[in-house]
Amino acid sequence: MHEPVGVLDLYAGAGGLSAGFQAAGGYRLAVAVETGQDAVSTYEANRHGVAAITRDARDFGRRDLGQVSSGPVDVIIGGPPCQGFSVGGPRDPHHPSAELLFEFARIVEEVRPAAFLLENMPGLLSFQRGTVVDRLVRTLSRLTVGRYRYTVVLDVLDAAAYGVPQHRRRVFICGVLGEALRCPAASSARVTLIEAIGDLPEWTTSSPDEELPLPKAYPLTPYQKAQRGAADVLYNRSAKRLEERRLERLAVLREGDDRRTLPDHLKASGREGKYCRLRSSAPSPTILAHDTSGFIHPHDRSGRVRRASSPSMMMSVSSPKGCGCGPSGRARSHWSSMASLGSVSHWTSEP
Repeated sequence: MHEPVGVLDLYAGAGGLSAGFQAAGGYRLAVAVETGQDAVSTYEANRHGVAAITRDARDFGRRDLGQVSSGPVDVIIGGPPCQGFSVGGPRDPHHPSAELLFEFARIVEEVRPAAFLLENMPGLLSFQRGTVVDRLVRTLSRLTVGRYRYTVVLDVLDAAAYGVPQHRRRVFICGVLGEALRCPAASSARVTLIEAIGDLPEWTTSSPDEELPLPKAYPLTPYQKAQRGAADVLYNRSAKRLEERRLERLAVLREGDDRRTLPDHLKASGREGKYCRLRSSAPSPTILAHDTSGFIHPHDRSGRVRRASSPSMMMSVSSPKGCGCGPSGRARSHWSSMASLGSVSHWTSEP
């Protein structure tokens, strides 16, 4: 029986990537590094026993890892901040997020894991006409461990093709020592919005911290059962108060409608797709941060925090057979459930 593979999670946030690797089985979350104290507190509350460090990745290296990790690390994962690359942001070439991409590469070079996985926004591909991502991939593909090099694979995946009830496209850059990552095919099955949040009650609370009993009699879907686990209460069930004008707009919207379908006397400004009445029979569109009021529940007034977060569950990872990791046997039988959406690009460097 293989020993669990040690994982270092950089830019760990609240632990989305860690949750996927933990759900896959065969991995041991060794260390998580994150600058935000609130995120670290959330991580610690959900991933007991993991050394979660409040630290800037630029101040973290192999020596620090040796001081806090209880065992070897064979996989490095991370989702560096994306504010500089996002098409919804300033796309500033001088934004610190560009530097943090290459800090990930530096730590890979120092730690020399058997494999790594980096996740980011699709906007990274077009940022600075693609020169940043090209330099990053070339940097990673030139790294060596003994006589092995990382074979780097870049892919764009939609979370909806992997059991998440939301369309959410992300760039994944994966490297394995000595061979290319082989990804399973995307699934044609979809978890719909109502299959994900149809068990949540209509009533709300007066405070986000107030507990709300979770109904037990609802006919749960497989997704709802998996997300509920043994939970019997809900939090974050407070709803914002809506102006009368907004209520009038929501009253005329049918599933699939948005602000562009509003009658002239109710027209609204804002981004394209705002006031979207979600379709119950399909995955949710990508829900944007700080804009949950722009996404309307199919059957009531507005998306609440808990409902907005439910379709956003991170992709899990599984273990396709025959995926090796070069000279380190520990990482040989476990890797990711990420597959191609379109073509997969591979980078290798000549020795």
